[in-house]
Amino acid sequence: MPTSKLINKTTKQGIAAIKAANLELRYWLTIDAAPKKIDSKYLQTVYEKYVHTRYEAEIGAYFRVLYNILRRLKDDKILSDDEKEQYANLLRGQLTSHELILAGINSCHPVAKNLHLYIKHFQLLKYAPRGRLREIILSVHGKGMVEKPRTASPGLLKRLSNLLQFPKSSAR
Repeated sequence: MPTSKLINKTTKQGIAAIKAANLELRYWLTIDAAPKKIDSKYLQTVYEKYVHTRYEAEIGAYFRVLYNILRRLKDDKILSDDEKEQYANLLRGQLTSHELILAGINSCHPVAKNLHLYIKHFQLLKYAPRGRLREIILSVHGKGMVEKPRTASPGLLKRLSNLLQFPKSSAR
């Protein structure tokens, strides 16, 4: 049976589509014509023009599944917080560098709803490769995308407070 002439033989599927979309973004966000400081509006425009319109059919379902896994994991009433974190770590461990970066940039687009909140909650970008694209994601969403704010336990705060107290000097 002959192959349809409508099928583009260069169409990429799966991880190859994600890698191609990532490289496309890298090019358009790092060329000399790109602004030095990239804001969310510019990022959304580039993503829409060069990724979403070109690769949505190949990668759209991927991001919908990622969104739903993270949403269901966060909203689950049975798993403990530690168990949720363990499952999120397993998921993060399965993602390639291209997938991590593209998920972070996809989360900046309105079509992603609140994917950025789940990525931030589970620190999905913690091990995303350092470089210009990661810097752009962090400039749009903040460092919370890769690290949780550190909070000290009340016991630790009390011990630190006791250590920092200076002995009262004796009056002479």
